[in-house]
Amino acid sequence: MPPLVRPKGAADGAPRPFLLLVAACALLLLLVAAPEARAHSRHEGSVEIFRGASGPYDLLVEVVPSVGFLEVTVVFEPGASGAALPYEPRVLVSTMRGGERLGPASAVRVAPNEYAVVLAPESAGEWSLLIAIDSEAGSASLDVPLAIAGPSASVPWTAIAAGIGLVLPILWLVFWPRRRAARPA
Repeated sequence: MPPLVRPKGAADGAPRPFLLLVAACALLLLLVAAPEARAHSRHEGSVEIFRGASGPYDLLVEVVPSVGFLEVTVVFEPGASGAALPYEPRVLVSTMRGGERLGPASAVRVAPNEYAVVLAPESAGEWSLLIAIDSEAGSASLDVPLAIAGPSASVPWTAIAAGIGLVLPILWLVFWPRRRAARPA
């Protein structure tokens, strides 16, 4: 077996820059993916606002309510998750507050019995969520009060940790050769 060839100028015990870069990327992926692994329900931050019957449908309605991003998920027959529906519903979602109205927007199927749509309300406060459903099984409408929160003031610790985990190895890689070259022989 031929001996391993060390790069010119590599000192004993000096970590390889490639290995450090791989370790930094792995740390970054771990920090970014960790919150997704802990997410509960269908979406992180989702709130159940309705569960029950509306017309001929058994429904679960969840929202992620924030200014600029209102995701509405309508689940048909929530007890039979993943089961195909015997009908193809058309789901229209809109929100209303005073004179301001968003939608109607057509929800798209994201799973066999789940439909989702994203709206972008520009202000926080009390809104009314209007859902209209139509299919071969019949028609139904739902009007649910909804509180939309303003921008969150929480600190994005995951993003900060990921940034530090990426920047520190890069700085170390940049300054390691200079530090080694500055040492007296």
